[in-house]
Amino acid sequence: MRVDFYKPVKRYANDPQALLAYLAGRCQEQQQPALWLVASETAAEALDQYLWELPEDSFLPHQICGDEDDALCPLLIVAPGMRTRPRAVIINQRPEAVAVSVERVIELIPNDPQGTADARTRWRDYAARGITPSLVEV
Repeated sequence: MRVDFYKPVKRYANDPQALLAYLAGRCQEQQQPALWLVASETAAEALDQYLWELPEDSFLPHQICGDEDDALCPLLIVAPGMRTRPRAVIINQRPEAVAVSVERVIELIPNDPQGTADARTRWRDYAARGITPSLVEV
């Protein structure tokens, strides 16, 4: 399993969500279905709204998990308690590390103290499982 931690320091420093949306778009270009794990139903709704507000040429087909056609959607937004099958890529915005083994996990290192502390904990959790995460500054 490949785990990449992204630290927005340049272009995406003021809008880290745009970095994750860009990475989700790259997954779609490579025909890799993805799950975007968020910390709450409120966060799922906010992310859904954010993705709908992207410019038309950057639109990402997506939906919040829970519909009959979830398997057809390339990007599912998943709040805690929602059940779905793992996909090739997981974008993780939850405070805990991803527990299932998939091809790739995308993690964000937020620019706030709590977010950074949570990212360090996730990094240690992956390392304890024998996974060597990588750090990407963008």
